Amino acid sequence: MNACKPGHDPLVKSVVITALFPEAVRSADALIRAIRLAAEDGFYDTVEFYYEGDPSADIRKALDGFAKPSVFLGGAYLKKHRLNLGSLDEEHRQYAISETKRLIDQAYGFGSSKILLTSGETLSSAAERLDSFERLAESLKELCAYAAERAQERTLDITLEFFNDRGEPYFLIGPASLTKRLAESVVSECGNFEITFDLSHVIQLGEAPAESLATLLPYVRHVHLANCYLKNPDHPMYGDKHPPFDWPDSEVSRDAVLMFLRDLKQQGFFDRQEEWVMGIEVITPESADALELYQATTRLYREWIHGLHQLREDTVKGS
Repeated sequence: MNACKPGHDPLVKSVVITALFPEAVRSADALIRAIRLAAEDGFYDTVEFYYEGDPSADIRKALDGFAKPSVFLGGAYLKKHRLNLGSLDEEHRQYAISETKRLIDQAYGFGSSKILLTSGETLSSAAERLDSFERLAESLKELCAYAAERAQERTLDITLEFFNDRGEPYFLIGPASLTKRLAESVVSECGNFEITFDLSHVIQLGEAPAESLATLLPYVRHVHLANCYLKNPDHPMYGDKHPPFDWPDSEVSRDAVLMFLRDLKQQGFFDRQEEWVMGIEVITPESADALELYQATTRLYREWIHGLHQLREDTVKGS
C-alpha cells in the first residue's frame, strides 16, 4: 500500500472499464481504446479490468498513462470458471490455487497494485461451510505469500470481494461478520491482504452500509460504487448485474451513493494516511450504448466527488 504525501488526497478514483466495455475482456485493441478513453478523460486516477490474454507492451503502455497502478479483476475468471478457493474437493482447490497464481503473474505483468479475488460458492451445511472457510483462509495465505515472493517494484495486494450468500451468486463470503473473521485470520499472517467493499453487495445481503463498513473498517482499502435490482426475481437484471444508477426500481439511488460517501467520510476514509481505491462499476445492458453509458457514469462520479468536496468544505467552515 502506498503512503500518501502530506496534503495529498488518499482517494484513488477508478472505473471498472471492462464492465462498461465487455469486448475489452477478449480484445487487446478494445481494451487499449477503453484504457486510453479513461486516461484522456483526466478524471480517473486508474482503471480496473480483466483481460483474458497475456500482458503486452501496448497494454502496459496504455495503463502507464494513469497516475496510479491498475486493479486486476482476477475474480472475473474465478467466477466464470466456477473456481472455488475454499473447495472441499482438494484436487479442485489446488487447481484453483494454481490458476490464481497464474492470475497473480498476469497482474504483475500489467503493473497492477491489486488483484481482486472471490471466495467461491457457499455450501449447504454449517459443518461444510466451516470447513470451506478454513480451506479458503489457507488458500488465501498461500496466495498472499506467493504474491510477496513474486514482488519486484511493489508487493501485489490480494483483495477479496464479498458477495451475497443467500442469493445469486451464492458465495461463501458472505456477510460482513464472516468477512471480518476471514480478514482477521489472513491478516494475522499476511500484510498484503484486504477486503473489497461493494455497495450493491451489501444491499443484496440486506445489511446497512454504514454498519457493515464499521465492521470491516480496518481491512477495507478498495470500494466499489455499484447498483442492483432486487424487485422481481424473474427480471433479467435481477441480482448482481450492476445496472446503471438510473435503472427503474433499482436499489441504489444517486442520493444513496452520496449518503454512502458521507459514511466513508465519517469513518475516516478521506483522512487516511494510505491510499485506497474507489471504483465505479456499471455493466452495460445489451440495449445500451457503451460509450454513452461510460460518459454518463463518469459525469455522475464527478457529481458525487463534487458533492463530497462541498460536504468537506461545509464541515471545515462549521468547525
